[in-house]
Amino acid sequence: MSRELRPGIPEDVGVSSARLRHLAGLAEGWVAEGNASALVVFAARRGTIVLHEAFGRLGPEPDALPLPLNAIFPIASISKVITAVAALCLVEDGLLSLTRPVGEYVPEFQGEAKDQVLVHHLLTHTAGFDDAKIGAFLRERKHTGELLDPDEPDHPFFQIFSWARYLTAAYKVPLSWPPGQEMSYSSYGVNLLGTIVDAVAGQTLESFVQKRIFGPLGMTDSCHGFPYAASARVVSRAADAKGAHLMAKPDVHRMFHASGAVCSSALDLAILGQMLLNRGRYRGNRVLGPVAVAEMTRNQIPGISAHYEDRFFPEASWGLGVEVKGDKKALRYPSLTSRESFCHGGGGGSFWLVDPTYDLVGVYLSATSNYYPDLMEKWSADLYFDATVAAIDEM
Repeated sequence: MSRELRPGIPEDVGVSSARLRHLAGLAEGWVAEGNASALVVFAARRGTIVLHEAFGRLGPEPDALPLPLNAIFPIASISKVITAVAALCLVEDGLLSLTRPVGEYVPEFQGEAKDQVLVHHLLTHTAGFDDAKIGAFLRERKHTGELLDPDEPDHPFFQIFSWARYLTAAYKVPLSWPPGQEMSYSSYGVNLLGTIVDAVAGQTLESFVQKRIFGPLGMTDSCHGFPYAASARVVSRAADAKGAHLMAKPDVHRMFHASGAVCSSALDLAILGQMLLNRGRYRGNRVLGPVAVAEMTRNQIPGISAHYEDRFFPEASWGLGVEVKGDKKALRYPSLTSRESFCHGGGGGSFWLVDPTYDLVGVYLSATSNYYPDLMEKWSADLYFDATVAAIDEM
């Protein structure tokens, strides 16, 4: 059944209004306590919107306007989900194969074992990339004068993600381990995937996404880069907030390209999730087919382990561009969602989750004082989603 999101009575879809009121009170308290300066929470079950609340203000100033429901946030790495959908559109069109070498689409991508890096490795973060080592390699080459600065101003962003400035030069960086051996979350890999989408689609990723995803879904608050037309609704952070220079800055977003350049609202992200719950359709428009959705949202790398920061996961459990819960227990992630649920987080305090078992879509968009992962201590997305699932009274 293809459902379109609409407001309704929670009890009509088996959700407790009393528990939702309690949940809204928690969210309001998180902002009052200073865990976030702005927070929008959203939940829909069986296509019915049961919770959509906004707390806080658009900016850090005392006289900043109250946060509207349609506030626009830089969603950072949740952008990777949109890039994955774009790639799957091209697979369905018969123009892109996930089992072909990356070098077939990007001839400059060369080096030892790189002919073994397939497109699906980019979607599952198993290509053998270590973003930190790529950055160190490029900084060393810059220091020795082997890399010339591009004709663009320097920016603090490049101190963290130097590959964004030297994306082509990074094609030559050696792999850290053989493709398919281990999962290592890689923004560089997704930006490389974006380059492939550009080449195969014959247009920019941004224009392709607008034509094939944002437009058909009616995601009118979503775009790559800074949303100048709706700048009055963009959330901002205090200038001294850790990582503030990485969020919602017009001169930064283009650097993220495929891995983190999208700005969006809670409702727009919920529409994206509902489309996947509908097996690829929304508002009568087909974005993906049910087979592509099924493949995107199942664990594509069973038996593959992952390291993230100082944590080890015996089972990485990752689909095509989305994290699949499975039996994984990740730090400060929801506990009560089903093992079939899939999700993606984003720097600065955003989280998007879809649970097919409970027919649930949830969005948590916040502006925290720290940038992910340092924000973990003041991040309440796990509490929010557990309380949301707990509000379900009828299966």
